[in-house]
Amino acid sequence: KAYVDACTGHAELNNCTAIFEGVCTTDASDQTRFCNQDHRQHEDKKGCSLWQKLHKIKHAIAKKLGMHHHENHWPRLIGNCANKKDGEACSLPREGRCVNSGKCPVFKGQVICKLWDSHPPEFVTKPCQGKLEGDRCKMALLPGKCRKSKYGQSMACMTWPFQKWHAEEPLQHAADTSADVVVV
Repeated sequence: KAYVDACTGHAELNNCTAIFEGVCTTDASDQTRFCNQDHRQHEDKKGCSLWQKLHKIKHAIAKKLGMHHHENHWPRLIGNCANKKDGEACSLPREGRCVNSGKCPVFKGQVICKLWDSHPPEFVTKPCQGKLEGDRCKMALLPGKCRKSKYGQSMACMTWPFQKWHAEEPLQHAADTSADVVVV
């Protein structure tokens, strides 16, 4: 919700500030102080839905294939916790740029705040290291094609079903002079 709210009333490519809510926390292992955001707040924590079961199966298969899931991939930032105690509510403003989410199944074409420090996970970018856009890649057992991000420099391996979602979008090779250039 913070990603969408930050761009309400703003045009695409405008700067934005997404404000995330959390709880002030001190990590016992390294004494790092941060505003702990619950990134799974949209999940149903009590039942055992079909999607939760499929999610567990997906992670089990990924683990078998050597694709490890790391829990601490979200940055731990202090937010407004400097003068607060553990357990108190906190907020964390994050800067970014309003972009169209396109065919993303989560945001469904809404304009959202893409944080400046956001990037795709390594498991989708690593198969495209040293490759050009449109080159073949493989993510675990799934064949795909390398695609450059519309709003960044990263390249990701697009496999089914993502290839289908982006099928009508032309590849933007360096030699392609028909690509639009956006200067921000």
